[in-house]
Amino acid sequence: MKVFKIFLFILGILFASVLLQIPLTLAVFTKGINDWLRMPILLGLGSFLYFILWKFRAHMKIESIPARLNPLSLFKVFSLTLLVLGLEIVINLILAGIFHVDLDMSSRHTIENVLFSKNFLLIFISLHFLAPASEELLFRGIFQEYLLQHFPKRAIVSILSCAFLFAFAHTYDFLSIKTYLMMISGICFSYIYWKNRDIRWPIFSHALYNLAITILTLLFK
Repeated sequence: MKVFKIFLFILGILFASVLLQIPLTLAVFTKGINDWLRMPILLGLGSFLYFILWKFRAHMKIESIPARLNPLSLFKVFSLTLLVLGLEIVINLILAGIFHVDLDMSSRHTIENVLFSKNFLLIFISLHFLAPASEELLFRGIFQEYLLQHFPKRAIVSILSCAFLFAFAHTYDFLSIKTYLMMISGICFSYIYWKNRDIRWPIFSHALYNLAITILTLLFK
């Protein structure tokens, strides 16, 4: 029964991850919408979905979150995030050289496709503010916290499970190498949350990660 409950919970997380894509899809890719309405749609729907997730988390009957004795400092979170990004780039280049196929990370691929469009500001706000906040609240603040509360002695399992679900929600392909590449950043965000048990830290790390990819894309496009 417990396994079935977790399975339903995972399906709910995946469904919610799809809903989180609606604001950007409506604001950027839907034709026939007045340009002046696109920003309010993005910010309004994005904020509403974040509020719903926050209220859901508040009613999950989560026990009091214990304070960590040795939380990661700002410098360590900053350094770890950039180190993980560098590791992903190196692995990506090695695999691309071996298999001679495009193995660009999903987030970088998305940025390259839409960053240079007329909706730059909408994309920028979504990638660097709305997406990190809502995705981290969903995957780390709700799903990982749920696992940590129910399996407190299996932190590694919760980190890996959350990282995989996070990556899968971006590719929907169990067999894709991109899924397992994205797990690297997912492990980073999950580890940071486990160490600090404060949702603000993985949100910061995720936003920094996306910003670094954006800068690299602008520099080397």
